[in-house]
Amino acid sequence: MSRPALELADILRAQGSRFLERYQSSISYQQLKAYRAVLACRTASLGGHLDVCSACGFENGISFNSCRNRHCPKCQARARERWIENRQQELLPTGYFHAVFTVPHQLNVFALTSPRVFYDLLFASASETLIEVARNPKRLGADIGVLAILHTWGQNLMLHPHVHCVIPAGGLSSDRTRWIPTRQQFLLHTRVLREVFRGKFLAGLRQLYRKGQLRCQGQAAEFSDIVLRGLRVLEIGFGNGGFLVYAKGEGATVAGIEINAAMCEAARKHGFEAIDASLTDLAARGARYDVVVAFDVLEHWDTGELVENFRAIHALLGDGGVFVSRFPNGQSPFGRVYQHGDFSHKSTLSTYKIEYLAALTGFEIVRIDNVRRVPSRPGPLASLRHGWLARRRRWIERSIARLYGIRKLPLDPNLVAVLKKRGADESSERNHA
Repeated sequence: MSRPALELADILRAQGSRFLERYQSSISYQQLKAYRAVLACRTASLGGHLDVCSACGFENGISFNSCRNRHCPKCQARARERWIENRQQELLPTGYFHAVFTVPHQLNVFALTSPRVFYDLLFASASETLIEVARNPKRLGADIGVLAILHTWGQNLMLHPHVHCVIPAGGLSSDRTRWIPTRQQFLLHTRVLREVFRGKFLAGLRQLYRKGQLRCQGQAAEFSDIVLRGLRVLEIGFGNGGFLVYAKGEGATVAGIEINAAMCEAARKHGFEAIDASLTDLAARGARYDVVVAFDVLEHWDTGELVENFRAIHALLGDGGVFVSRFPNGQSPFGRVYQHGDFSHKSTLSTYKIEYLAALTGFEIVRIDNVRRVPSRPGPLASLRHGWLARRRRWIERSIARLYGIRKLPLDPNLVAVLKKRGADESSERNHA
């Protein structure tokens, strides 16, 4: 067999140092050990041996020793064959089925931010689903065994966590006295497996989230949420009070500011605190909140009012407090309908203007992006259609940004900005700088 023109070791020798400089902080000891083994494999650094024919004594020259690392593409071929032969001796005298469990690509980011708990949940959900469904007397009525193997990438080398499961074509009876084979050409209904797996995985994901074991940071920041229970929440321009009712139901202590006197009176009658003061006056009174929200309000303030009210909101929030706002997207042609459809709108807002206001008034930007959409009709088909449309929108936004050489351009009619109040020490350091 001829040696290929280019081997993995050649690539590592040419670009390995640059690779380590860039990714050294994220490489584990085992990965670094495999890297060094592949680099040294069949070179003088590992020594060598003389190849001699045991029958005639012919010497074929000196060969360098192999690294014998199982990750090396040039080594362990014979060892792998022996391993396969040994595993074949362990196979049961029956057929086997193959099943694959995966998750929506939107959740793949948790494999990067919380790999241990994510993969544990993936394995547990897949194995428990197979065992539970197979044990059902309406299905197979037997206790089965499962061999599960994790794959983290797809054929296109993109992140695609999924578990391959190998299952014998039958199982043991509950009393362990007889073998129950499958009665048909398939093991279990995929529709049933899909529904049970989805339920188990989502339930486990929610439990991890409630326990704080899912890191909703970086690429997973869009999954972060504000837990309102026990927080003090202020809504600016509460309108019909829909959000106040929701926040109170979540266990928050709520209050609202509204310029419409009739709405304030109605809110008070329903037991809500309706404040008839400006944000500046409220901050001067020493009021403090954990969360301030303003939906469709910012566009009604002119530039001076924006700066003044942002500073007042900053004063109303405790350290680490969050300010959430929604407003018409001045960067999008689709946002013009909302922006210019109301004569009371004074300002056109964009990601750039919010970033400037945040920097001017002591806020840290958590997120400025399109409004999240949810399917109006629940169900798998609606979810698939919703996901496809969301991916198409993101693709169009990225394409336009690349075409004009600008950063990602959100095109939804409305934008949502999530700002976080910087601590006093951090703000003073920035102002000093």
